[in-house]
Amino acid sequence: MINPLRKSRPTKLAIAVWSIRKRYGMGQIKFAALIGISPSQISRYESSITKPDLKALLRLLERAEAQTERNPFCRNLRDKG
Repeated sequence: MINPLRKSRPTKLAIAVWSIRKRYGMGQIKFAALIGISPSQISRYESSITKPDLKALLRLLERAEAQTERNPFCRNLRDKG
């Protein structure tokens, strides 16, 4: 998650994106496909290189939540977290 070329620490938003993805047990490729963006964009969000705009952030949260509602395994993970 932390880019060794960057001297700054990851932002809270970067940590939140990473945490959401990990919480639902997804890699960057699967998570990016779910959200409808490229895996490299997920990487840029998680590395604090760029920040998602409000529309992308809402889509990220909505689709991650919808994915977990359809998947009983993910619901169990969310309930434990």
